[in-house]
Amino acid sequence: YIKLVFAMLVCSGARLEEIVSLQWGDIRDHQSVQCFDFNRQSLVTKTQYSERRTPIVDLLKPLIEKYKKTFRVKIKDDTPIFPNKFGEANADGKYSNNASQKLGRILNKVPSIRRDRENAKYLLDTHSFRQTFEGLCEDHSWDGTLISKVTGHGLSGMDIHYRWEQPRNFKNLLDRMNQLDFQFIKGI
Repeated sequence: YIKLVFAMLVCSGARLEEIVSLQWGDIRDHQSVQCFDFNRQSLVTKTQYSERRTPIVDLLKPLIEKYKKTFRVKIKDDTPIFPNKFGEANADGKYSNNASQKLGRILNKVPSIRRDRENAKYLLDTHSFRQTFEGLCEDHSWDGTLISKVTGHGLSGMDIHYRWEQPRNFKNLLDRMNQLDFQFIKGI
């Protein structure tokens, strides 16, 4: 499941809290495209801009299905995708502190990315995976507004209805996301 969390972070641009809080019912079709739906009322999101749908890239779909087959209980819409993997939620209902600590310990075991307080260029944390997604989008000349919509960043100074507007054609967005080079996650 750890590899799946890292892959989901890189391939969606989502925040760690959003990924570790997902339930199976949050994976749904929108405009005939399978998406992570970050609109659930009980999902703790960072800001109002975080409420969105993000297409699931083709490379990620078999990883999710393989992981889903490991469940020994009947999966319902409200079944967490990562049940009991990151401990109890904090008082504010978030899992990200526990998840960040657990995933950080794993990252620190990798010699090439071990945290080095004297040399910050080797510093890597779970937020770095979100930034990797943004960097891949920039490498493919994505407009900053589109990157912000996909990742759930606020767009200050814009009309509130515009901020929450999803890309009109999810199939085109999925096609653009599938063009990003995620092949490196096969080595995770």
